[in-house]
Amino acid sequence: MPDAPSAPDAPTHAADAPERAPRRGRRRTPRRGLQIGLGVALAAALAGGYVAACALAPLPDLEPRLSIDAEQTFRPDPEISAQRTVNRQSKPTALGWAGDSGAWTNDFDTPRQIASITKLVTVLVCLDAKPVEPGSDGPSYVLTERDAEIRRTVLESDGVVADVPVGRKLTTRQFIELALLPSSNNYAIGYAERVFGSNAGFQKAAAAWAEKHGLKTLRVSEPSGLSERNVASAVDLVEVGRLALADPLVAEVVAEPWADIPGIGPISNSNPLIGDANVIGLKTGTLSSAGFNLLAARKDRVGDREVVSIAAVLGRPDGSARARDARAVLRDAPKAADEVALVEADTKVGTVRTWQGETIELRATRAAAAVLLPDETASLRVRIGALGAGEAGRSVGVIRTKAPSGAATVPVVTARAIERPDLWWRVTHPATAFAGYFGG
Repeated sequence: MPDAPSAPDAPTHAADAPERAPRRGRRRTPRRGLQIGLGVALAAALAGGYVAACALAPLPDLEPRLSIDAEQTFRPDPEISAQRTVNRQSKPTALGWAGDSGAWTNDFDTPRQIASITKLVTVLVCLDAKPVEPGSDGPSYVLTERDAEIRRTVLESDGVVADVPVGRKLTTRQFIELALLPSSNNYAIGYAERVFGSNAGFQKAAAAWAEKHGLKTLRVSEPSGLSERNVASAVDLVEVGRLALADPLVAEVVAEPWADIPGIGPISNSNPLIGDANVIGLKTGTLSSAGFNLLAARKDRVGDREVVSIAAVLGRPDGSARARDARAVLRDAPKAADEVALVEADTKVGTVRTWQGETIELRATRAAAAVLLPDETASLRVRIGALGAGEAGRSVGVIRTKAPSGAATVPVVTARAIERPDLWWRVTHPATAFAGYFGG
């Protein structure tokens, strides 16, 4: 019999599956390894990126914390007072200082006869109306028969006069010297007439000048001081002294021991304190009804500051008493000044907390002080900005002080270095490391 036809391949039996399964498993192994490798690589990349981001992230600014008030005002110790000086005087007295530092008094603002201190007011009122350029002697005036008439009238009142060489020219400065140094009444009247034309014009100008400068008790009826109606308090006279010293021409004249006036000769300053150490003027005043008055000024050095004291003594019984009392007041005047410490050297101004949690002190590099008179003040203001890393002793801010003697600046520095965090710290403190991106 012929052989039977070959049967087609039999279908795969389940028993064959175990033989093929290993082949399918071997195909998947490379894929799984690739996935793991990619995962590791990705993790490494992410970690590297995180580290790099930490390294490059800008650190947030460090905010300082002040240990002292950012703004302060200083006043003299109330225990230090010129009141003790003037209270020793038995008659009306005032003590003040050049500038706007006030005055002490035992006069209680009572208006009193000022006699020839009036002439200082007259000069200031005339210069206010017709100023003299700095460095100039001012316009010249010819002496006339009217000047001779004024001299005769004053002599009849037993007032102090100076010669009148009719026809001679005198400068404004020479008129002022004649009025203030020997206290020549006729030249004070003649000067006022030349500026204002009449006594009525002068009176009106003097009243307006007093009001402008806040001199509430000053009343002037004529320019020489011969009238008993010319009055002011000791406190207002101290202010007149300030105004006089603020005018360069007047300040020069009241300090002169003498002057030589052509056609008249040498004239002497009637102020008994001229010639005393540091005394710089001002003006005497004498009337039988008023007693002996003196407005005097002296310049002293207190600490690093030059202080000008002005004393007004009124109603003394004689010339010796007014000189003695004025010297006593001016001698003790510097005791009213108080040297106030504004900043001590190496003062702890504040602190700053670093990124790592360390506390660094911020300190002033030097001291600052101010000499203050009664009613004066000084101030300071601290300015420190945001901080970063830097070496010890680095300037991080300033303390600005302001006082009557001037302004000053004190640098504020770090007591220790502010170290920048290392990479490990940045990696392990992401909240701080990345806070700079968000203004933290």
